[in-house]
Amino acid sequence: MKKSLIFSALACGIMLLASCAGSAIKMAADRLDSVCPKQINEFVTMDNVSYKNQVMTINYTFDDSITDIDSLFAVSDVIKNTVMLRLQSDDEMKEFIQVCAEAEAVINNIYTGRDSGKTFEILINKEDIQKILEGTVTPNDVVENAVEQDVEEAAENTVEDGEKIIDDAVKATEVEMQNKD
Repeated sequence: MKKSLIFSALACGIMLLASCAGSAIKMAADRLDSVCPKQINEFVTMDNVSYKNQVMTINYTFDDSITDIDSLFAVSDVIKNTVMLRLQSDDEMKEFIQVCAEAEAVINNIYTGRDSGKTFEILINKEDIQKILEGTVTPNDVVENAVEQDVEEAAENTVEDGEKIIDDAVKATEVEMQNKD
């Protein structure tokens, strides 16, 4: 009987902790979504933010007449590592990343071309989130992926365009999180 009560108490405690983590991430998503649509710059708009089934989804629309979305696919690993490096280096975003880690969530950034309707996604998975929190993402990761993809020269301008889109989105998210606190 005592073992049964202890087991029940432990199970309730685990469920309570899980619901708290889920509640924190849902609140973070709702807080970001409350400022949408948010014009990030003249080319990018954060349309909405949602959290469901352990996926934090951030949807953006961007002017694909400036950057061809198809060219981003060739350098997706480079762009993803650049995003991770920037998230790791920003103390305020680490708090957001920690909330995602506690909820065992992933972050899916979806960029949709305003004219084409085509999408480009950057998924930050649980292992990526852990690397960010541990501070083990390095600039060399970005370079190694560029070499592996063998697209450094051909994609130089595309990466710069992609980095600008991502950098502007990260900055806007940071500002909104500061304003809500």
